[in-house]
Formats: sequence, C-alpha cells, structure tokens
Amino acid sequence: DQIRQSPGHLVATHLESTRRQLLRASLTSLAAGILGIGAGAFALWLSRLMLQHQEREQILVEAKLQAERSSQEKTFFLANMSHEIRTPMNSILGFSELLEGELHEPRHRQYLKSIRSSAGSLLQLINDILDISKIEAGVMALQPEPTDPREICEFIRTVFAESTVRKQINLECECPEDLPDRKSTRLNSSHLGI
Repeated sequence: DQIRQSPGHLVATHLESTRRQLLRASLTSLAAGILGIGAGAFALWLSRLMLQHQEREQILVEAKLQAERSSQEKTFFLANMSHEIRTPMNSILGFSELLEGELHEPRHRQYLKSIRSSAGSLLQLINDILDISKIEAGVMALQPEPTDPREICEFIRTVFAESTVRKQINLECECPEDLPDRKSTRLNSSHLGI
C-alpha cells in the first residue's frame, strides 16, 4: 500500500509544484504585458508631447519671420515716406531762403520765418520717425549735441504765434539770462557723466 500510495503522492507533489510554476509564469507574463502596455502608452504620450512642442516651435518661427517681414516692410515704407516728404520740404526751405532776400516788410519776413521754422520742424519729425525705426532695429547711434533752450523757445513762439493770437492765449517762454548758449558751451564726456 505504501509503495502504491507513494508514487501517487510524488505525482501529486510534482503536479502541485508544476501548477505553482505555471501560476508564477502566468503572473510574470501578465506583469510584463502590463509594463509593456504602460511603456507603450508612455512612449505614445511622449511622442504626442514632442509633436505639440514642435508645432509650437513652428508657430513661433513663423511668427518671428512674419514680425521680421513686417519690420522690413515698415522700414522700407519709412524710407520711402522720408524721401517723398523730404523732397518737397527741401524745396520749401530752398525757396524760403531765396525769398528772404527779396522780402523787406517785417510782417512778411515773420511769415517767412514761420514757414522755414515749420519746414525745419517737419524735417526733424521725419528724422525722429526714422530714428525710432533705427532704435527698433537696434542700430541707433547716439550723438550728443549742444542744445540752446533759447532756440527752442523762439521756435515755439514762431510756430504757435498765430494760433495763440487767434485763441487769445498768452504764450510765454523764458530762459535765465545767465544760461550759456550752445556756442559757448563745449560738450564733452565729463558733462555727460560718461
């Protein structure tokens, strides 16, 4: 009996051992499958993230190129506008210089002075607009120059004289008498704190 029961007991033990090994193998395969699916999902998420990043970079590159094109177009427009306005302004200034010698009545000379001053102001405005485009392009070079506040006051009086009289406004612009003019002031780096 013992001998007969013994092989059955060995077979049952062997079957139990085999069942455990198969269960372990199944669980290992299941865990490996789950990890594989997780790794695949992670790789898919990373690839989508990379594609979104590339799309954003492409949008930024296109926006930068568009901004550069717009800046170039603006610069081209400003250069053309400057040329188109400077040509008649230079004519106005040239003819006003010719008229200066021919006009003798003080009132007419004042009108002529106002015309010249306004034309000069418009030319300065054009230069300022071009300077703004230079600043935006990063190519602006600063050149310190002496300034005479008396000339600025005189310019303001000349330009606004007619409109202040019409509107009955009293326009005053005064500079201290001891203020040196720009001809007597030498501008150097020590005045600028450089």
